[in-house]
Amino acid sequence: YNLLWILALVCPPVYYSINAGQNTGWMFLFHCATIAALASTQHARAGIYLAAGLLKPHLFLPQVAFVAAARRWKTVGVFAIFAILIVAISMAIFGPDVFAREWNALQSPLYQKYETEHAYKMFSWISFWKLLLGKNVFSTILGGIFALAVFARTIWLWSRADEKTDIALLGALSVATTVLV
Repeated sequence: YNLLWILALVCPPVYYSINAGQNTGWMFLFHCATIAALASTQHARAGIYLAAGLLKPHLFLPQVAFVAAARRWKTVGVFAIFAILIVAISMAIFGPDVFAREWNALQSPLYQKYETEHAYKMFSWISFWKLLLGKNVFSTILGGIFALAVFARTIWLWSRADEKTDIALLGALSVATTVLV
């Protein structure tokens, strides 16, 4: 059943619509599903949802770090298996250079111009400081320092999680952290 979801997500029409920016709802659902699975100790299911979220890796790889800090190894292991499966299927469908094409698109001058023009709409510490202080090295460094501090604090909180910890609340904090980083 879960394999069907993975196959659906990597099929070309779904992949291109999600990759073209039609993904906020999907990412929100994957985050909610991951938090719900972790809160109900369905660790394997949480790993599958984290892997499905790799359509936007910058939103889900930090979540894997948080889960690893909490020593939820079954979740991390299932994530790894399904992440490898997604990469293999993606490469089989789109060709082995699919990831290089995505990386090159992000480095293009057009994307960089778009990022600067729309920084006021983005939610991150780097965008915040660029908007406040302008696009310069200092604002990038300051944003990076703030992002690293928030990320480190969230890792610390997850590493202290025990059976009394409200995993749903910690998960929500983690999503906010991921967006700001």
